[in-house]
Amino acid sequence: MKIVPAAMTLTLLILVSLIATAQTLPSGLSATAQPSQEAGQDMTELNSLLADLQQWTLLASHDLAGLRIEKWKTDNPQKMQMEEAVTSLQRNLATIVPGPANDLRNAPGSASKSFKLYHNMNLVYEFLSSVTGAAGSFGRQEEYGPLAGDVASLSKLRHRLSQYSDQAAAMLETDLQEAKAQEAKLEDLMEAAAQASAQRKAAIEDPAPAKKPKKTANKKISAVGIPAPAQ
Repeated sequence: MKIVPAAMTLTLLILVSLIATAQTLPSGLSATAQPSQEAGQDMTELNSLLADLQQWTLLASHDLAGLRIEKWKTDNPQKMQMEEAVTSLQRNLATIVPGPANDLRNAPGSASKSFKLYHNMNLVYEFLSSVTGAAGSFGRQEEYGPLAGDVASLSKLRHRLSQYSDQAAAMLETDLQEAKAQEAKLEDLMEAAAQASAQRKAAIEDPAPAKKPKKTANKKISAVGIPAPAQ
């Protein structure tokens, strides 16, 4: 019966550990890794947020189109400034959803795309707040009311996007920490496997000298005296 050397046994055990560890690697290290439950929940929230944002842009565009700035109780330079602001707002609303919003939907974990959408929403919020304030001062209540509701709704959407971005960033940081821990574990296992393999190779190339059998000392047999014959 053949006896497996200890070094070979250790190598096999380490290789089995490497395979088991590779099967549990987090996303980004293993192609077969499954998305976590939190990631699914975040994706659901993102889809809901983007759908609400799209509906909001349609409503806000409709409310802006209903403004009659030419009838506002202010001077012509102020009216022209507000008309330019409304035109800019409508242009941004027409591109925010098919642009930055879709970019984030296609890359939900991207911090840069999340920030880009948040930046666009902030610009729209500032312009819309300015136009809404002017509508309240110079326009009719029928114009101001819907715009004030649009501003409030956009503020809530911005808050939701901020929360999503914070959660996505925290999840990404956790995944990176887990990945680093798994990489360190793999490196330790591979180093141990390399050392065991080197020990086995050295044992094969330079086997220990066989022990010489001990010589058995020859026992001397003492001669037994033969009694003399009786006379």
